[in-house]
Amino acid sequence: MTKGRSIRLFLADGHPGGIITAEIINWTGHVLVAPQSRLADLVKRPEAGRTGIYILSGTDPDGGHKPKVYVGETDNVGKRLIQHRHRGRAGEAGQWH
Repeated sequence: MTKGRSIRLFLADGHPGGIITAEIINWTGHVLVAPQSRLADLVKRPEAGRTGIYILSGTDPDGGHKPKVYVGETDNVGKRLIQHRHRGRAGEAGQWH
């Protein structure tokens, strides 16, 4: 039987609609979640400077309300997310949020 694991969530803004960090106890990875409107605050967090994958989600601009997801990897997640925003590449995932 597989042992259970605990996930620790931190609501950085004090509510679930803002920046959220998550970690699995005894795992070196870290999860950051934020709406696009909070990108400037997200990239200030030390975790955003780490190597990792990122997921941009939104609606497909060509498909009405269909969801679209873009998955990338980088040596610095925060810098890469800023590049997506400045290059207008958020279109890769529609209007990501």
